[in-house]
Amino acid sequence: MKVKLFNIISVILVLSMLMMVFPFNVMASSAYMDSNSGASESGTGINAEAMQLYGSVTGIDKNDVQNAIVLLYDSTNSYSSTLSSNAEYGFENIKEGTYFLKIELDGYKIPSPQSITISASSNIKYNLSVEKVDSSEFFFQWKADDTYFGYEESATVPSKKTFNFLDEMVYVSDSNAAIKLLASYKVILSNEDMKWSVDYSSKMFDLINEIHNFPRELPSKWVLTSEEIDDDIKIVYKEKGTIVYINKHAFENAVPRRAEMNGLKGTYFSNRLYHALIRYASKEGTDIWFIDELLKNNYGCSIIVPDYEELTRGITNETAAAFEQFKPEELLAILEMFAEMPEGFHKIPGLEYLVRRIDGQVNLIHPQAAAISWAYAEHGYIEFMDRAFLGDEVEATFRLVLHEKTHFLWRYLFSDKLKAEWIRIGGWYETDKTESGWTTSKETEFVTAYSHDINPDEDMAESVAYYILMPDRLESRAPEKYAFIRDYIMNGEIYMAKIREDLTFEVYNLYPDYAYPGRIVGVDIDVKGAPEEDKLLTITLKLDTGGNPLYGASSGVVRIYSEFNTSYDMGFAPVDGDNSILRGEITISKYAYKGYWYTDSIALQDSNGNERFSGADNFGWKLYIDNPLFDAEFPQYVKDSMYVVMEKGEFDGHDVTYVHVKLKATDNVGIKSVYCEIANNTTNGYRMDEYGSFDNETGEGTITFLFTEFTQSGEYSINYLALIDFGENWSHNNFYSDGAGAGKNVTFNYYSKHSDYEPPEINLNNIIVNAYPTHPEAPNGETLVTIDFFARDNASGLGRCYFGLIDPMGNVNGGEYTHENYCSTFFKGNATEWKAYRISIILPEGSAPGTWGLYDFYVCDKAGNFRHYNFLEIVHFVIDKDMGDPTYKLSAEADQLTVGKSMKLSCAEADSGKAYVWECSNKTGKASISENGVLTGITPGYVTVTFYERDDNTKFGQIDILITSDAHHMGEWHAEIKATRKNCGLAVRHCTDEGCDYFESISLDILEFLVGDINGDDEVNVKDLILLAQYYAGWDVDINIPAMDINGDGETNVKDLIRLAQYLAGWDIKLN
Repeated sequence: MKVKLFNIISVILVLSMLMMVFPFNVMASSAYMDSNSGASESGTGINAEAMQLYGSVTGIDKNDVQNAIVLLYDSTNSYSSTLSSNAEYGFENIKEGTYFLKIELDGYKIPSPQSITISASSNIKYNLSVEKVDSSEFFFQWKADDTYFGYEESATVPSKKTFNFLDEMVYVSDSNAAIKLLASYKVILSNEDMKWSVDYSSKMFDLINEIHNFPRELPSKWVLTSEEIDDDIKIVYKEKGTIVYINKHAFENAVPRRAEMNGLKGTYFSNRLYHALIRYASKEGTDIWFIDELLKNNYGCSIIVPDYEELTRGITNETAAAFEQFKPEELLAILEMFAEMPEGFHKIPGLEYLVRRIDGQVNLIHPQAAAISWAYAEHGYIEFMDRAFLGDEVEATFRLVLHEKTHFLWRYLFSDKLKAEWIRIGGWYETDKTESGWTTSKETEFVTAYSHDINPDEDMAESVAYYILMPDRLESRAPEKYAFIRDYIMNGEIYMAKIREDLTFEVYNLYPDYAYPGRIVGVDIDVKGAPEEDKLLTITLKLDTGGNPLYGASSGVVRIYSEFNTSYDMGFAPVDGDNSILRGEITISKYAYKGYWYTDSIALQDSNGNERFSGADNFGWKLYIDNPLFDAEFPQYVKDSMYVVMEKGEFDGHDVTYVHVKLKATDNVGIKSVYCEIANNTTNGYRMDEYGSFDNETGEGTITFLFTEFTQSGEYSINYLALIDFGENWSHNNFYSDGAGAGKNVTFNYYSKHSDYEPPEINLNNIIVNAYPTHPEAPNGETLVTIDFFARDNASGLGRCYFGLIDPMGNVNGGEYTHENYCSTFFKGNATEWKAYRISIILPEGSAPGTWGLYDFYVCDKAGNFRHYNFLEIVHFVIDKDMGDPTYKLSAEADQLTVGKSMKLSCAEADSGKAYVWECSNKTGKASISENGVLTGITPGYVTVTFYERDDNTKFGQIDILITSDAHHMGEWHAEIKATRKNCGLAVRHCTDEGCDYFESISLDILEFLVGDINGDDEVNVKDLILLAQYYAGWDVDINIPAMDINGDGETNVKDLIRLAQYLAGWDIKLN
């Protein structure tokens, strides 16, 4: 009561003083909104001699020429042509094959699709005839054809449909799907750049209809373009709607097509368009509530953890201070890979959460890990560290997501029989010679060294990731594993990696090198140095090449480790140019472990990416280090000794700030190095890291970070410190905001008015890849490859660049591109102008012949902002299932199911000793089914439910169910989670019908302002009261005008000032 009285008196005194001294004035405000428009033109004629297929369209009115589109397509390719003013069309640069030709034109009767065979030298003329329909009556007809959606003929009484969008009249595509998109989702398909075909608009509607809570509050105009766009979609946000530009190439494989591969018939499609739509629906990954709902509905897991202490209990035992929310691009990468897995693996029992450790920290149990699957925890979760998203290759991030989720398949879905067969195929057996307790007799049938070195679970996780992402690598290296995953895990679903065609090139080689390095037949280990001296360790390997250099190796690597958990890495290189003998040398500290040192494997590689992984039982090994000075103690950080010194200076003609991180530590033999990671807590940027020095006389270490004028402003915290002593003992120290771990993290603030927050960009429409054999008279694979591109940055300038090439065997090549500004701290020249760059590399002799491609491009600026350009499209081929006669009979509660309702399916003949799988194949409708056979209707139409034995999918049962539409009686919307200035909210309404659990939810946008927050600091306190009083008194102060209407009467006056004073005094009232 005393506190409340004191607040009232304080507020009244402040308010009274201000009201007595100053008169009040009222100010009005205004706002405006801009708009933009676009136009397109068509040519007057075509060059018939240059065309492989051309012709004219007869029966079309001159005024309708611009509305027609001619399509040419087969099972994997799609081409389109508009008409010239003379009603002519033409196609060139068409791949050889048999295609269907059709025209789309509203208001006309059109011919059915025609089959036409085209060769490289074709010059075929084929005229199309259309007949105008009487437009005085409404007319619509749909006909089935060999396309996915058939074709439409229509005529309507009204003129072209228009929509007032951002004060601009937009002509709307009037296909059936386009009309439904406008009516259901306020999505306007505009023909201002390219005409929307029936196939494209129909697939767009189908996919949007599948996305739960797809935004529909504000209208959006969608413009189809042939321009290459990063991630296929560009979103321009306006106050009353959005303008969306979407790449037409995203649709080419989105429409499922019938195809044949290796004699197998099936359906060919990709999720490229779906990924673009998810990017739009999630507000480019920023709508956390939408993404969480999507994860829960589609994948059975969540990114919102109610209690981190409970989740990590018995594992890392940490609080919420150890974790943060994912960054937008990280969430989109996870969603993209989850969607690529077969639908039966979308929801996995046991996987409940995805968590993200704060920037600049490691997991103290596995400090080197980028991600960890805690599949055996009570509440299973995948933990991601920042390094999971910091690699030069986007493929590495994608592969990591697939890898970690596969661990949950191994834990919860794979039967013992399936695991046993995988262990047999991989040559795995248990042993006491390795850290993991497993080793393998095989040496070449692995996609990575990691898949070879650990255990069958890790081998499976790596193999499944490559099966989906880079299947050629798995199939070429381990064909038996590829076939096993295809037939017993993916149920016949095949994946293909497709690269943008203009970024591919051919390599010619009459003598390709597919030979793996020869097996190790000799190991020579030599240790030099007195007991109390550092040791020089030399290891020489002898390979069995049979005198043929093709079986030699160009490099190798081995990790040796002690029983004390210290380790060294050693690289190997040919001796005197002889690739059958490799040698490596390292120095081992005199303080390192005394005793025997071990290795689990040695990895060998040749210049063409062929690899051999030799396991512990594939070669002889004994290494003893005699170190009587062995240091068994780890360095110790002196708690609360860390502090920061910021020093102004000059570097390369620029003003800079040196941030010196100071700390104290102790060790019995001395500390040789310190390492530190710092994170910006204010922005979405990633951590900075540096090594530093340590003075063992003073016991103080120093790590210096260079902050330039372009470094991002904000609050920084020191989250991780590593101490490394002369015995190679590492001490890992995490710091948290709540003081847990090694102590409270030290923070400091940095500000620059020139801070750079945007990554560099490359011109995606001007990348030119060329390849030239260096010996064209007798090509041997050695090839000069040039990549010409243009890049620019908004401020600090282009820095590091990485490019990735993939060969026909699925091997990844490429590396850093060292341009003139690559190593400099500051960019020389105008960073904001487009600048031409050329990458030149020579592929080695023996390179695999066939089609190569540029699949990845990474660019980073001088401020650390980076961007990945991914040119790889994952294409699915689902084989038609001819499963024979069913083994089991299924029963359902009914043969129909209403949208939003659920029912249980069962199989009375099922054997309780066997593992079974429920699958739902969507035909004309859509539904989902749980692992227990509970079917839930999603969209109307027929679905087929299949029930089969996990270890033998030829033993199955099937049943068709009709999903029906039924109107729900919906209650009022209510805010389940209120929106704030920092986070979106969630509104929900439920069906009021008895027994119906159907509900709908929509995300609530982040608040533009907080009522009463007059100074815009995200808080409402007495500072706002004083500022509001000053404003009404006529002072020249900056205020947040929308936040002034405190009492919600639509006006701003002294009543609002009084209301705010009452609120701050503790009265039982609400603000607006």
